Amino acid sequence: MREILSLLLLRELNDPRLALTSITGVELSPDLKNARVFVSVLESGDSAALEQGRRGALAALAKSSGLLRGYLGKQMRLKFVPQLVFEIDHSYEHGARIDALLRDVGE
Repeated sequence: MREILSLLLLRELNDPRLALTSITGVELSPDLKNARVFVSVLESGDSAALEQGRRGALAALAKSSGLLRGYLGKQMRLKFVPQLVFEIDHSYEHGARIDALLRDVGE
């Protein structure tokens, strides 16, 4: 599902708010009716620009949710396509913070 959503993001959605957005993971609920889709947004600049980019990307993805579900249903041949909930993936930030802390300890 992550791979299909990533391809759809590149090929089907022409929203400029999604230019630096990638799908990093998908978690399905046990009943397969809901999917948490984790996205990463790369923005240069200060934290305000990053936050604005994230909000824009999440809004664009939420707006395109129905279209994405339609493509998923066709590509995966699912009887029921899960509801998509998009969330920002903070794992890169956490990893960078841990890396910085380890560098500080090593000095």
